Amino acid sequence: EQYLNQKKLQSFGSWRNASSSIVELKGFLAEQGDTIEEIVSDLLQKVEQKTDITKHVVKLLQGVNDNMMKERPCYNCKETGTKMVGKNLQKCNSCHGDLIKTHLSPTARKIYLSCISDILRFNGLLNNINERNLKIKQPKILKEKKYPLDKKTADTIIANGNTSMRRTFYKFQRLTGTRLNETVHIKPEHFSYVDEKGKKTSKE
Repeated sequence: EQYLNQKKLQSFGSWRNASSSIVELKGFLAEQGDTIEEIVSDLLQKVEQKTDITKHVVKLLQGVNDNMMKERPCYNCKETGTKMVGKNLQKCNSCHGDLIKTHLSPTARKIYLSCISDILRFNGLLNNINERNLKIKQPKILKEKKYPLDKKTADTIIANGNTSMRRTFYKFQRLTGTRLNETVHIKPEHFSYVDEKGKKTSKE
């Protein structure tokens, strides 16, 4: 509670990330039959006994990281699919009512792990640890080599549009190079009409 209050004073973004991290940590520990309080107490006891807790902290962080990489029960709404927002019952914004959370992106995991490390630091558990030794194994990210869309592929996409409107939409984009949000905002009055000789005329 004190940690979250401190984050709230910093910024809303810091508080939100910290809150989400705590939810993930609590959920992971609950599956192991533990709580944050029990883990912190156990680690503090080891520190008092002058035991090196580096491997214990790495194991904890690695476990949370691996858990965030898979589908798991929604810890945010406690598997109800809904959550009270003020006085109203709304669909959970974490699982969108599906009760299952999908894996988090590498960036999100990095932010959450940083927050969890900060919680341990807040409780004085990282004072005697070289944080460079807190290395977490992450899967190798495959780099994609992207290629521009060629004319033949673009024509294939256009030809397979399921409606004439969609085919026209894609064809217009290919010929003009406009962005999606620009195309959807185009109105008839934005066009200039020409006759068979290429001279400007009215729509009629």
